[in-house]
Amino acid sequence: MKMKYVLLLLMAWLLLTSCAGNRYTQTPSQNSSFRIKSLVLHFTSADYAQSVKYLVDKGSVSSHYLIPESDDPTYPHNELKIYQLVDENERAWHAGISYWQGRTALNDTSIGIEIVNDPECTVRNDVLIKPEHGEDRFCVFPDYDPKQIQLVIELAKDILDRHPDISPTAVIGHSDIAPSRKIDPGPRFPWYELYQEGIGAWYDFETLDKYWQLFSDNPTSIALLQRALMTYGYGLVETGIADTQTMNVVSAFQMHFLPSHVSGSADARTMAAVFALIEKYAPEKLTELVTRYESEVQTADNPATERYGQIDRTFTADDDTSETELSFVAYDKTGDFRIKASAATNADIYINEQRLNITLPITEQFRSYSLARRTIEGLNTVRVDNISNTDAELHLQVAYPTLSNAQVARQLPLDVSSFACRNSDFKGVLLVTHKGRIINHTPLGCNKTADVSFALGQQTSALATHLALMEMVHRGQIDLEAPLNSYLPEYSGQGRDAVRVQDVVAHRTGYLPTLSEYLAEEQMTLSDLLAEKRLLTELVLTQIPVRKVTQNNNPSKSEVNAIILGLLIERVSGQSLRDYISDKIYAQLGINKIGSDGADLEQMTYGHIGGQASVESIAKIAQLLLNMGGYGYYELIDRKSLSKFLKISSVANERGAGWQLNERHTSECLSRNDFGSFASSRAFGTFSENGLVLVDPELDLTITLLTNSRDEYLSDRYIPLLNQIYKALLQRQIHSKMN
Repeated sequence: MKMKYVLLLLMAWLLLTSCAGNRYTQTPSQNSSFRIKSLVLHFTSADYAQSVKYLVDKGSVSSHYLIPESDDPTYPHNELKIYQLVDENERAWHAGISYWQGRTALNDTSIGIEIVNDPECTVRNDVLIKPEHGEDRFCVFPDYDPKQIQLVIELAKDILDRHPDISPTAVIGHSDIAPSRKIDPGPRFPWYELYQEGIGAWYDFETLDKYWQLFSDNPTSIALLQRALMTYGYGLVETGIADTQTMNVVSAFQMHFLPSHVSGSADARTMAAVFALIEKYAPEKLTELVTRYESEVQTADNPATERYGQIDRTFTADDDTSETELSFVAYDKTGDFRIKASAATNADIYINEQRLNITLPITEQFRSYSLARRTIEGLNTVRVDNISNTDAELHLQVAYPTLSNAQVARQLPLDVSSFACRNSDFKGVLLVTHKGRIINHTPLGCNKTADVSFALGQQTSALATHLALMEMVHRGQIDLEAPLNSYLPEYSGQGRDAVRVQDVVAHRTGYLPTLSEYLAEEQMTLSDLLAEKRLLTELVLTQIPVRKVTQNNNPSKSEVNAIILGLLIERVSGQSLRDYISDKIYAQLGINKIGSDGADLEQMTYGHIGGQASVESIAKIAQLLLNMGGYGYYELIDRKSLSKFLKISSVANERGAGWQLNERHTSECLSRNDFGSFASSRAFGTFSENGLVLVDPELDLTITLLTNSRDEYLSDRYIPLLNQIYKALLQRQIHSKMN
């Protein structure tokens, strides 16, 4: 009876399951795919025992698999094993906030493998960085255990067999899918070894070389690199500037595909690797990128017209009379101009209504001529007339005044006994120019020669970073009135959105005087931070608190502002600060000594660390500013923009913060009058504990004083010297007029 009852129950169960199975009609769709799209590799940043605690115990993270390493004292077995922690059909919590190839929240569509590997990392104060379960930007990465990697290869092959929708480009690291947060599996992970076993993506070396040569000869823009990385799969926004998100993504890419070249910097090698990968794995997406690159190269070969000299004008036969006469400034019997002509067989050129004896036709290459026989002191005129052909053009450029190489026969007599050699350490040099001529060049202190270089100290901000910013404002690349975060997007929140570029120039940000005041004593110095540019960027742009900016805030000098301006210039230009200043400014002035000795130029421009310069080099910069923005055929900035910049830069109650104005209505606000008693109201300068640069357009005068002093009371000696220079010069002018 009992057996009969069991059989009846079994028959009923079979009937029910049979009905259920026939309940749905199967019509398989072709519009489907496998759920798993990515394989993500991690390192645990801990030993085996700690890794198990993180990944297994309730309340933390997880992963589908864990692979231990040999010689781990916390591993309890002799033989390495692959441990499955979560079924592949279930969701493990290993990816976090993530993105790859258009997908977010990759926990839903990926399998994660955690590999025991523990970098030796130093944890910094939270104000500097906030590590996630032991990860940190300052790590020494150990090699992976070869036995462990063989298990990774074995497991990865099995996973790829079970999940055919995981493409080669979807075998990725945690740093690839979360580059702003993660650095695992790190630069030591053997991605190329896995590729050789048929796991993951890698470029063909011949293709890499092809693109490397191409991009080395004709560099690409940051924007194109951003677009290429986005095309490959990374999550970032195309901003056209080398911002923090880009540095993070580039570092992640380099750790994966260029492990011996992890710099975070966009360069030809990195761009070549991205293009080589896209050509191999997504050739249909390559055409758009190549077309864009060719367009950039063409634009670079045909740059927008720049102005050279204080006059840069093309004349034609159809010009109105009012358009053919222009004015320029020169010193008496000095000056240069150059011309080139297209299809012109005849033209008359007049300087101060004196016709020049120039024979046409002139080649289409510029030919230079001296104006020394024609110019007068002050305002001069140039006129072009009688251009022969209606289709002819004559291009004329007039240079800004430059310093004369030869000193005048009679130097300005000065008493420099207050700078005498009282101790063997003190040295200095004074250089005074008037109307483009050197009228005093005197060694001070224990110097035997005036040909010596000095550290610039705090003046480097005005003589380097500010010049670069002026140049970029003039080119329309930076707007002083724009919010700073329009160029540095991460500079936002907690009052930062109100900060404009000009607020940083004017030190109206409320930062403490030095960066070291934000760092604990055991933390790194500014020099260390410069070696870790990503960390420096994160610190000054996102972590250091900013005080709410208002027009009534009293400015307070801070080297943090100088650092921010340096980062701004790098972002917008796509070059290092050192290269931009050297190539775009100093090289144009024939200056090559600044930063060549002592501190690196990049360090000297960040935070007033100091760099070496000769007094002659600084005098050229002073003459450029005396000319209100130009020197020779180089134009740094126009007169109107320079005046605006100087006004913004002038900090009423601080010395050494940039350029100061000597306007009479602000002198009562100055904590000290650095200009002495006789400087005109148009004078401006930069002053520090080791010297000064003073420019006085009213008298066509520049004064450069450099010393090796670090004496905050140096002004007690140099102010009487300034007064002496002015009085001696005025007496010379009075005597000249009387005779």
